[in-house]
Amino acid sequence: MLIPRESEFYPRLEALRGMAAVCVAAMHAAHPPDLPVSDLLSRAVAIILNGQGAVNFFFVLSGFVLSASLASTASTGFARFAGRRLLRLLPAIWISLAILIPVYAHLKAGALVPSNLSARRIVENLLLVDTSLNGLMWSIQVEAVAIPLVYLLHRLKLAIGGSALIISAAILFALSFDNRWAAGFGYGVSLTPLLAFALGMIVYRYRPHYSSTMTWCLLVISAALFCLPRLFLGTSASDYRWITILESIASASLISIVICESRLKMAAFLDRTIPRFYGRISYSLYLLHPLALVALFNRFPYRSLYEGGMPATAVSALLVLLTFAMTTPVAWLTWKLIERPGIRLGRAMG
Repeated sequence: MLIPRESEFYPRLEALRGMAAVCVAAMHAAHPPDLPVSDLLSRAVAIILNGQGAVNFFFVLSGFVLSASLASTASTGFARFAGRRLLRLLPAIWISLAILIPVYAHLKAGALVPSNLSARRIVENLLLVDTSLNGLMWSIQVEAVAIPLVYLLHRLKLAIGGSALIISAAILFALSFDNRWAAGFGYGVSLTPLLAFALGMIVYRYRPHYSSTMTWCLLVISAALFCLPRLFLGTSASDYRWITILESIASASLISIVICESRLKMAAFLDRTIPRFYGRISYSLYLLHPLALVALFNRFPYRSLYEGGMPATAVSALLVLLTFAMTTPVAWLTWKLIERPGIRLGRAMG
């Protein structure tokens, strides 16, 4: 469903982002420590949820949305663009750390609880130099690193045209196979996912339309590219690169289908209340669900339930439900009280 260009808001993409955040949280909750899960179940979870692939989807979507934002404010300078982006990213991170750190201090040790809470480590996490106090913040670190790249590609697009995006994507694809690039030149953040941002910008620039037959063919191929690579490829550095690339390409294709093909009845699910709600709170849900995981993995007797005869699959499902029951209200409050004011402040910057 293509929304008029002047609004630059795509409700179905927001809902799709929410479903991706739900997949990440559910995948984490379904794999508690010390709970034997069959290999078949693990593979099924990898196909159905693919939380790691959902993060690559976030990167592609960010490229699309940021390209739309820059297109609607063509005169925005880099400092203003970066300031607005950081106002979107940092406040929710600070809130998540403000909640998690006292919980870590209280527990002192246990599953997902870091052993070192030094002042230096806390400050480095607040500034995104380190992401060890909330493991999910690595992806936000990538988002921050992508800020100058997105702005540069936007300026190149204005100067040269859409071909600049395609050439840049080809260069980023080639760089993905350089070990130094993949390792972030020793700074601890992989630069391989940057290709995803360029792909998102390409989708926004061209926004292709498909025939009905082409839409369904592309949907099937994209779903296969998104779900299957982690099943058939290994865990080596080379495999990780190909997985990231294939999932990013699949995500770009899915986004192009969702925004342009209102005839796709399957996408009508994204217009419903629950997907839209989770789309709105998706960022806070993503950052805050580790709080529920820490509480449940260290205080909830899930192991006793399993030893008492409850199937591992049922235990995992219960943990998933409890994670959302605990996280959703906190995520909604954070969205309402922290995220929305930060977004409004960013918009006020022009």
